[in-house]
Amino acid sequence: MVTDHMSPEEVWDKLRSLKNSAPGPDGIHYSNFKSRDPGAHVLSSFFNKVLDLSSVPSSWKEAKVVLIPKPGDPLGSSNLRQISLLNTGGKVSSAVLAARISSWANINSRLSPFQKRFPRERWVRRAHFSPRPGNH
Repeated sequence: MVTDHMSPEEVWDKLRSLKNSAPGPDGIHYSNFKSRDPGAHVLSSFFNKVLDLSSVPSSWKEAKVVLIPKPGDPLGSSNLRQISLLNTGGKVSSAVLAARISSWANINSRLSPFQKRFPRERWVRRAHFSPRPGNH
């Protein structure tokens, strides 16, 4: 289920639910995919090739780091928050996979009753941007 091929309908439904956000190094907005590949036929084919090859494009591992000032002294380095802007194709693919994992975990009762759950959209973002242990 989690690693099954992605149907164009599944990718299109997820893509339509995503709000435009700042793009990563690729400069692509969600609206670009929506207007140039209505129905997500090309995008789903590409994602399925990624699944078949078990290899993520290296561009999906790149990020554009932007510093956002926190309240207080805008010149103090401790008052800057870093955000990583990832390439859009990887964000869409990750969002589809995160929704599948969430669905699987719910259907199969894999979450502890003590597990604090996040609202669906927030959980997807958290899962996608969480740093790996040992990578700081």
